[in-house]
Amino acid sequence: MKAQTKWGWLIAIYLFLAGLGGGAYIAGVLADFMGMSSGISKVGVFLGFPCVFLGCIFLIADLGKPINFWRAFMKPKTSWIARGTIIITFFLIIDFLHIILWIWPFDVLTDFTGARHLINLLGLIFAFGTIIYTGLLLGASRPIAFWSTAMLPLLFLVSALSTGFMAVILGSSIIGVPKEGLGFLERIDIALIVLEIFVVAFYLQGTHRVSESRASAKLVLSGSVAPMFWFGVAILGLLLPLLFDLVGLYALSGSSSHIFILLASAFGIIGGLFLRQVVLKGGIHAPLKSGRFEYGLTNV
Repeated sequence: MKAQTKWGWLIAIYLFLAGLGGGAYIAGVLADFMGMSSGISKVGVFLGFPCVFLGCIFLIADLGKPINFWRAFMKPKTSWIARGTIIITFFLIIDFLHIILWIWPFDVLTDFTGARHLINLLGLIFAFGTIIYTGLLLGASRPIAFWSTAMLPLLFLVSALSTGFMAVILGSSIIGVPKEGLGFLERIDIALIVLEIFVVAFYLQGTHRVSESRASAKLVLSGSVAPMFWFGVAILGLLLPLLFDLVGLYALSGSSSHIFILLASAFGIIGGLFLRQVVLKGGIHAPLKSGRFEYGLTNV
């Protein structure tokens, strides 16, 4: 059985940025509904469009013929690629309108709260759709059992929300939002990191179903992908952010506390990228079976 090599870092970056952008937008909308600082809300809303758009550029760059990207919209009744492309397009349009009507160059939505909340709800729906689609896209690749599981969209959802919240925390700190105003987001992110640890564990534990998914788990846990998983995902992306968030939020105060929280967010975001690459590199093609014989698929 052979690991796939067709989808590499370009696709990993696309999956990562699409998830982070959707997660950041959700964090911004949640902050707006909770009546938190408008700076926090605007950071989340603003990050959504450029992250998802840039991710789509990486996806197009991975195509053999990027000029034919428009074909992705074809056959939405049967193709998850078409459905996802439509979902992402609607999200980009809604978020773009949200930005120009609330952040720059206009600020009309500040006075029209009802209209802003309507856009919030619409954007929220398509942000969740954008995140979930990144997992469903891989799951549609049936020959790869490691991707064809309901746990993968859940894993990408939790990771996207976590990295999105981390990006909003970093962005809000850059524009000068006081640390005290970020405590709510930090506590949510701690819960998301803990949840992600359990989801990763259940995702890998569930690979006992067929031989190729068991081979994927072995590749990730003790094979050539193991260093990236253990150091890039488990330690850098999950354990260190959780430890730094707990220390920064509950054990320290002042500038020292803020530094730990910023480090936690930076490490967690990097770990989110490594997670996508680990999932991609861990994908192993199912062999074709005919009677008592098996035929390995080529790397396509």
